[in-house]
Amino acid sequence: MIPDSSVMNKSTDTSLRCKRNLCRSVAVVLMLLAGCAVTGPLDTSMVDSDVLPVQAIDGYQGLRGRTVQWGGLIVEITNGEKVTRIQVLSYPLGSDGNPDEYQSPTGRFMIEYPEFLEPLDYAPGRYLTAVGIIESLAAEKIGESRRKLPVLKSGQVHLWPKHRYRNQPQTRVGFGFRIGL
Repeated sequence: MIPDSSVMNKSTDTSLRCKRNLCRSVAVVLMLLAGCAVTGPLDTSMVDSDVLPVQAIDGYQGLRGRTVQWGGLIVEITNGEKVTRIQVLSYPLGSDGNPDEYQSPTGRFMIEYPEFLEPLDYAPGRYLTAVGIIESLAAEKIGESRRKLPVLKSGQVHLWPKHRYRNQPQTRVGFGFRIGL
């Protein structure tokens, strides 16, 4: 007996439709997973991660123009006519760029940001991370002394949430029960 060609065509069409639907489903799942990928808040592709603010003071001539990622505690913010200046007490950064206040500070630095930043949001006591170019040294008064601080000309600034729990030690206690039926 010779197989009916209409039955074979229906079988082939159904098989092709299933393969197409499977490919579409896989593509959608891959796109959703790509959207869930964890990345830092700033573009750090050009960053020289070995330079600390304290090193930029002593070796300024050799480090001027380098792109760095620094972060820490906001000490002071001043909005000028064309630029916002933020003085920051620097801390080492975690792998996600979050300043780790449980380590020793690594100096102070100034950020020059080309736009207005709201002082109530970027208030002293908040943490931020910035990526920018080491541009100059500024003489700043800290208490009664004058200190040279490296100036970071920044196009990228990330303000961390007020309640940061990532670096804080946490203790959790839990209990439960189970009833088997």
